Amino acid sequence: MNQKLQNIIDIIQQSEKIDAEQKNNLLKNLTEVDKELEITAFKLERTKKVKKTTAILLEETIEELEQKRKAVESQNRELEIEAALERVRSKAMAMHSSEDIAETVDTFFLELKVLNITPRRCGVGMVDENTRIADIHATTDTQEKKIKNMTGKLKLAGHPVLDEIFESWKLQKEYHPVLRGSEISEYYKIMNPQVTFPDFATDEVQYGYYFMFKEGGVFAWTDKAYAEHELQIFRRYTSVLSLTYRRYLDLKEAEAQAREAQIEAALERVRSLAVGMQQSDEVGKVSDALFSELQKLSVKVLA
Repeated sequence: MNQKLQNIIDIIQQSEKIDAEQKNNLLKNLTEVDKELEITAFKLERTKKVKKTTAILLEETIEELEQKRKAVESQNRELEIEAALERVRSKAMAMHSSEDIAETVDTFFLELKVLNITPRRCGVGMVDENTRIADIHATTDTQEKKIKNMTGKLKLAGHPVLDEIFESWKLQKEYHPVLRGSEISEYYKIMNPQVTFPDFATDEVQYGYYFMFKEGGVFAWTDKAYAEHELQIFRRYTSVLSLTYRRYLDLKEAEAQAREAQIEAALERVRSLAVGMQQSDEVGKVSDALFSELQKLSVKVLA
């Protein structure tokens, strides 16, 4: 029983001023009040437990929903990445000539932007170990935000970064150089000595990323350091673009073989005319045939 009610009951029972009937009525009412208080206390305690249980369940539900949200976001991101990779892969496999490599690099650049990865420039290159020369195909945005292709050969020597690129390629390991201020201008001048570059601010930083495969590598330069999840995307692109370069080499070899076959066929036609001459005045026909075959082979000659 509630202690305060018990004190009241004790006072009533000890009182001589209250007759027996009144005492019984008072004690009966107090007993009923005590029961109601006990019921109310029980309900309050049960409500507290229900609230606590509900709070725990709600917290667990929120945490579970957050985990599911993250899982869905991760899955959607993975689908985006795979779709972007597939578009680059498809572009590579659709190449009909080695010149189409530029379009594949463009696609690579654009798909990176779709994934919210915006390098200053990026590209792929094939390295000749004997000459240390890299055959570069790169893409960048101009000031008008139009894609600009850059194709050329670069000697991987004459600057610590270029030397390290070559050594990293030989070891097939990643290389992440960082250039600051005047280092950026010095590096650009080595790559393009015929171009005058502005002096970069001392606080300007450019981050380079090189990912190697057997025939060459994938590279990107950016104004901010990439996070690990972004580097993982580049590594996946490197796998795809290594297949692109194998396709490129196959096309180059096929083109060289086709060119050789064209030359041999042209020689054979001229040779047949020469061997078949019956009179000296037929040499003019042979000369005409030679000139015609050279034109077909896109060889420029003076008439």
